[in-house]
Amino acid sequence: KAWYGPKGGHALLHCTEPTLQAVFRQAAWLTDLPGTAPAGLAWAPYFRTGIQQDYFVLVHTRPSQASDRAGMVDSVAAFVPLNELAQVPDMRALAANVRESHDSQSQEPFEAIEAAQEPTGSPAPMLLRIADALISATTRPVVHVGQVGFDDIMLDLLQLVPRPLRREVLFSLSFAPGEPGDPFAVAAPCELASRFAPAQVLKPS
Repeated sequence: KAWYGPKGGHALLHCTEPTLQAVFRQAAWLTDLPGTAPAGLAWAPYFRTGIQQDYFVLVHTRPSQASDRAGMVDSVAAFVPLNELAQVPDMRALAANVRESHDSQSQEPFEAIEAAQEPTGSPAPMLLRIADALISATTRPVVHVGQVGFDDIMLDLLQLVPRPLRREVLFSLSFAPGEPGDPFAVAAPCELASRFAPAQVLKPS
C-alpha cells in the first residue's frame, strides 16, 4: 500500500514496500483528483481502479486533511500484482482496509485472513446494467449519475465477476469525458452529467 498527499504538490508520502517506490511514484496520477474538477464543486470521497505497470491499483481518495489549498487530496492505494489479482478472496475487504488506512498508524500491508462473504439477495438493477456494459460493445465509459451507491456497486462487481475479469473492472469519479485511465464506468456529479453523451448515461430499469 502507498499513501499520497500534499508534498510540494500531490506526491508519494510513504509506503509499505520501499523496493517499489518507483512504481508508487509513477502511479501518483491515479491517486490525484482529476484536473477537470471544477473549482467549488462538492464531491464525496471515492474509489478508483486502474492498471499501473504490472499492478492492479485500488485507490481511495478524499479531500486533504492537512492542506487548506483548494483541490488538494489524500489518497491510499493498494497495489495487487496482476498475476495475483484472482487470488484476493474479498475485494470489498481490501477496499475497507484501504479506506480505513487513511487514519491508520500501523502502515502494514493488507493480509487476507478471512474467506469472502458473497453478496446475498438479488443484484441491484444498476449493478446488472453496469455488468452488461462490461461485456457489451456500448460506448464507453458508461455513466452513473451521482456518487451515491456507485462505489458499492463497483466493489460488488469486482467480487462477483469471474476472477480473470477483475482487471477489466476499471472505474472512477469523473468530471468530463476523455479523462485518462480508460475506465469502462464512471460516476459523474449530477451537475456535470450533461457533459456526457445521453447514450452513455445508465438508468435503473
